[in-house]
Amino acid sequence: IEPRHPEQGPRIAAALRALVAEDPTLEARLDVDRDVPLLSGMGELHLEVAAERLRALLGDSFRVGRPEVAG
Repeated sequence: IEPRHPEQGPRIAAALRALVAEDPTLEARLDVDRDVPLLSGMGELHLEVAAERLRALLGDSFRVGRPEVAG
């Protein structure tokens, strides 16, 4: 999850915390190398639904990267 503008970062972080509080199968953490939040879930569809829920809250204030399988 990458903010389109740096000032949107805190708003996105707050929305992610709310989303994770509602769905304990999601996990949000910070990618310290790129300074962007990462969202982990139970699969690609689960993450797509989570991203749509974020869009409902935040509009188009962020970009979503390709899902990656944890190794």
